[in-house]
Amino acid sequence: MRLTVWFHLLPGLLTAAGCATQPTTPSPPTQPTTVVTGTLQPDGAGWQFRGADGLSRPATLTPELTSVIAEVAGDQTMGVNTTLEGQLTPEGLRATGWRCVALSDSCALPEAPTTWQLHGTEPFWSLQLSADRARMVFIDPRLEVALVQVGGDPAARQWRLEPEGGGATWSVTLEDTRCSDGMADTLWRTTAVVQTGDGQRLHGCAITGEAP
Repeated sequence: MRLTVWFHLLPGLLTAAGCATQPTTPSPPTQPTTVVTGTLQPDGAGWQFRGADGLSRPATLTPELTSVIAEVAGDQTMGVNTTLEGQLTPEGLRATGWRCVALSDSCALPEAPTTWQLHGTEPFWSLQLSADRARMVFIDPRLEVALVQVGGDPAARQWRLEPEGGGATWSVTLEDTRCSDGMADTLWRTTAVVQTGDGQRLHGCAITGEAP
């Protein structure tokens, strides 16, 4: 009987002591990080981002991104083409990282199913790297090489490849260091090093459309 009385009195005692459970307001859902391509335009002391949907939104930039824009654009007041990482909502863009900033060229992302798009000069070359294979193109003289992955660690951005018809092993290594191909007012976040089967070492830049 005494135990039953205590259970009936307990809610009142908790309320009197200020321990009653208060309703909590749920936190707004966290926006996923995505990769977006568009133009950043100066807007007074801030920035506006115009994306592929044609809409302009206020943009919040990281100090590193602001530094990269200053390095690419100098004292130019025009907009810059960008590929950015961040949270994009109808209200604005919160940039958390960058992949490409260009004053005059575009920062086009690779088309699916390509995972990485690499390019370099001296000689001019490009490499499209997907999940388990790649295609290397030398511009002058024109030469294409189809490659398949045989090893490496893609999670660490390292690949070992061989020509589809057999041959010596190639390697591809990517690093997050600023990269310029020397041909335009453009900076990429990722540097690429390609070692061909005949021992040629090529340096270039890389970009990906995958979310971080």
